[in-house]
Amino acid sequence: MLWLRLRSGRASAETRSLLNHLPHVVIYALARNPTFNADLDRWAVRAKIELKTLGDRLRFFLRSMREPEFRSLFYYRFPKAKLLRFLAPGSPAFYFYCASTGPGLYIQHGFSTIVVARRIGANFHVNQMVTIGVNGTAYGPTIGDNVTIRVGAIVVGEIEIGDHATIGAGAVITKDVPPNCVVVGNPAVIINRDGVKVNERL
Repeated sequence: MLWLRLRSGRASAETRSLLNHLPHVVIYALARNPTFNADLDRWAVRAKIELKTLGDRLRFFLRSMREPEFRSLFYYRFPKAKLLRFLAPGSPAFYFYCASTGPGLYIQHGFSTIVVARRIGANFHVNQMVTIGVNGTAYGPTIGDNVTIRVGAIVVGEIEIGDHATIGAGAVITKDVPPNCVVVGNPAVIINRDGVKVNERL
């Protein structure tokens, strides 16, 4: 019956979406990937949804698969699943390459974002139109835990971004960023260090 509805074009968009995402659900359920589970938990916290049971996780997974950024995250964590992109493409113009990325990766509006990093820690948050990469160097940045990089920021070179750092929208970073700092502007300025307002050139 469902097949006939699909053939006739009478199936709802929600039904078609569910069928497209069924292979992804199977991969997720069978893989039992703890890193991706931590990613899912982080997305659930952002959505203010509590995941108590396996059913909660599967329902939230299906809901999240409607978002192209989440699908990009799925294909990053499950590289072999990229063959399924024709069913559910990821975010357009999103390129993410890092050999080691910790759990809790959150992509918010990932359009036109390029990430080429040496290593990224846990709970990384990245926005749209961000460029992270090399700058005439062999490697891209090393990014610590709990780092947030906002809209349009540029972070390039073989530099280190410390734990709990926030890179503000439109900032250009070509030098190491200390931990627990908020950095904005071009040339970059530290405006908060360890919770205290400052005004320091990077």
